[in-house]
Amino acid sequence: PTRRSSDLFGAAQLMAGVNSSAMDLLPRVSYDGLTLFFESTRAGGGGNSDIWAAERTTPSGPFGAPHPRADLNTAGREEGFSLSGDQLTIVFASSRGGSGMDLWQAQRSDPHGSFAAPVLLGELNSTADDLDPGLSLDGREIFFTTQRDTDYRIYHALRDCQ
Repeated sequence: PTRRSSDLFGAAQLMAGVNSSAMDLLPRVSYDGLTLFFESTRAGGGGNSDIWAAERTTPSGPFGAPHPRADLNTAGREEGFSLSGDQLTIVFASSRGGSGMDLWQAQRSDPHGSFAAPVLLGELNSTADDLDPGLSLDGREIFFTTQRDTDYRIYHALRDCQ
């Protein structure tokens, strides 16, 4: 990893061309630094809150115009997502199942391609809201928030990768 000469960040600046007049939040940059994923309630998505992305050609270049991730979005809520280190797996929370917020996973074969149809992570979900997943870099461990114990609590699970 590159070492910086200072631990201080420069002044915060509004990201030109990425923000809208709607709610834009939960930014996540892919590990190669080329894609900015975020949640937005702006018009043009599937409805409600959606996952959007903006790309750039170099890690220090400007991001292009955002676009909705139609391969992930529905008329429900999609939010609180995490991308694996190889960028082939995304886990996110969605209300698409009709039973509150559940964790879903989608995979792709190319780090910059479309995701296949998301699948419900039934073994992780409860009857309460399950939200805000965070995958480890290797995708073998997941952390998430759930309300299954009355208050929101952090849970985790390991994949059995043979």
